[in-house]
Amino acid sequence: MEICTAHKFTGIDVSKQFFDAYFFDSKGQLIQRRIKQDQQGYSTFTGFIGKDSICVMEAIGTYYLPLAQWLYDHGIKVVVENPLKIKRFSQMHLRRHKTDEADAKIIYDYGVTVLSNKIVFWCPQSSRIQEMQQCDNRSQRLNKELTAITNTHEALSQLSFVNTKVKRMVNDTIEQF
Repeated sequence: MEICTAHKFTGIDVSKQFFDAYFFDSKGQLIQRRIKQDQQGYSTFTGFIGKDSICVMEAIGTYYLPLAQWLYDHGIKVVVENPLKIKRFSQMHLRRHKTDEADAKIIYDYGVTVLSNKIVFWCPQSSRIQEMQQCDNRSQRLNKELTAITNTHEALSQLSFVNTKVKRMVNDTIEQF
């Protein structure tokens, strides 16, 4: 793998309470750190990487947003990638380890290998767009739940005996939707 020296990448694997980062420190040594997902953790992290780093992370649920926003607000460049791209990159390189630490290294390698020529930096959506995305996500989730409960209702209707409480709960849930 060819390492790009023109950019100082940091690979970040984000979870609910922590994020794992893989980066070169000021002495040129590769470092891996697990950092708490809070303001203090973010401040400590930026001290490790410096302002010239390009942070690469996956768009996993909403867990990445607070860190991405904080980095953006503090002048650090952020790249947020589709998780499928990084998964395919990992598969192409025959990586089989699936831990947060290994994922941070894979994301780092992805940045160095793939993004070195074409970098699209992340910037936050407007609050209106974020509101619309939240509404759309909730609507899609409700539709999936309605489909599931409707399928349950259909399955129960095929049985010769159905517990009346179960039948009432399923019907009530369908009514609520």
